[in-house]
Amino acid sequence: MVFDPHTALKRKNWQLNKNSQLPAHRVPPSLLARAQAEHANGNYPVSLELLEQDPDWDQDNRGNRLASLCHFGNTQGVLDPESKAGLFKKAYGASDGDIELSGREYAKALVNRAAILCADNRYKEAHDFAQRALTIDPLEPTVHVAMLSIYNRQKFHDETISYIRFMVTTYPAVLRNAVFQWHLVNDIDLTGVAELVANISGEAA
Repeated sequence: MVFDPHTALKRKNWQLNKNSQLPAHRVPPSLLARAQAEHANGNYPVSLELLEQDPDWDQDNRGNRLASLCHFGNTQGVLDPESKAGLFKKAYGASDGDIELSGREYAKALVNRAAILCADNRYKEAHDFAQRALTIDPLEPTVHVAMLSIYNRQKFHDETISYIRFMVTTYPAVLRNAVFQWHLVNDIDLTGVAELVANISGEAA
C-alpha cells in the first residue's frame, strides 16, 4: 500500500465530469442544518430522526452523507459484533448514495467512505477510495487527512513520512489550511503526525 503520487496524479478526472450535476432533490436547508447540529453534538439518533422528516432525504447526497456519518457514529461503543456490523452496513449503504449523487462533491463523498472503511479496519479499501479522491481534488484538505490517517492508524511510519514530504513539496498550502490544521490537532487518528509535519516542514524551509 505504498503511495505513488506520480501514478495517482496522472489519472484522468473523468468522474468529476461524469458527476457534474446537482441532485434533483435537496433536503430543506433549515432541516439539514438542525440535523447537522445534532450530529455535531453526538446526538446521532436525533439527527437521523430529523433527517427522515424529509421523505426524500436519500435523494440528496448531503442527506446520504449525514446519514452515513450518523450510522458510523452509532458504531462507537458498540461491543456486539453483529450489531456493529449492521450499523456499518447502514453507513456503507448511505455512503453509496452519497457517492452516486455527489456531483461536484464527489471527492468528499469518497473521503467519507474512506473514513468509514478505515474505522472498520478495512485499510486496503480505505486507501483505494482516498487515493481516488486525491486524483479528483488534491486541494481538498480532508483527502490528505484520510491518506495520513490510513497510514498512521497502521503505524506505517515510513509511508506517513513519505506522504508528508509529498505534501510539503507539492501541496504546501494544504498543510496551512485551517481544516487540515484542525484535524492535525484534534483527530485521534493523526496522533503524532503534527510533530512529523513540523519537523519535515522545518527541514524543507
